[in-house]
Amino acid sequence: MDDLQVISGLAHELSDLELALLICLGGQEHCLIEATEGNIHDVAAELALICSHTYGLTCTIVEFSDTTSLEDFRDQVCSHSRNKPASIVDVVIAKNFDHAPESIQVEALELMRSRKLTTGGNVLEASTHFLFIPIVVRDSAQVRPKLNAHLNDNLFISHFHDSEDGYVYLEEDDWMSEGQESLSSVVRRPRTQDTAHSSIDHELLDALHSLSKTVKATAELVRYQQDIVVFLRLSRAVAGGISARSSIQFSKLAKYDNYLSHRMSQ
Repeated sequence: MDDLQVISGLAHELSDLELALLICLGGQEHCLIEATEGNIHDVAAELALICSHTYGLTCTIVEFSDTTSLEDFRDQVCSHSRNKPASIVDVVIAKNFDHAPESIQVEALELMRSRKLTTGGNVLEASTHFLFIPIVVRDSAQVRPKLNAHLNDNLFISHFHDSEDGYVYLEEDDWMSEGQESLSSVVRRPRTQDTAHSSIDHELLDALHSLSKTVKATAELVRYQQDIVVFLRLSRAVAGGISARSSIQFSKLAKYDNYLSHRMSQ
């Protein structure tokens, strides 16, 4: 079975959170996940299980507050082993990242852009599948989360997960939701393949990234997208306007979505 058939089959089997990560991992971009105050811990734990089970990636959940220091941040996004040099984990799940100080948000932005982190006099480089996922509590009173404007501009998509949407792994795993704060800052490593769930390896993610680049947009579609961007830029309801990077990401997402939709319809 070729990559096209595999992608087409898997897309139907994935949960909403798994699909959100597929879009970002395949596009090599980052995403924002919103939750409620009551389920943010569950959402973070579910994402950690998805990363290690579905995608075979190392990940860590980091809890942020206004007292989190740069040293804490740099230490917690790295995987430490006695037999191997320190390395950046594949996925950082940044819980309550809107509470992080501005200095940490700027450091995270640089990590997202360059996939590099300077710590202890060394420069560590993350893998091409590096993913930074801020998780915040949705506040209807706010237009957008309290995130650095440039960092927000580098987020490819956002997704809200309600408790009613369910948890593919948490609902059957032997460590269930309540009191999962202890999971913070613990690096979860890839597990052996679980036949009960979909499994997507790095080669398939790379293939998806390459194949999405082959999508061609017609002049009519490009014009339609530009009309949407112009409308949003002129709308008073859009706080902060629409940046040039947002326009580029919108075009990229449209091509990516077109490819996935086409494969899923076959």
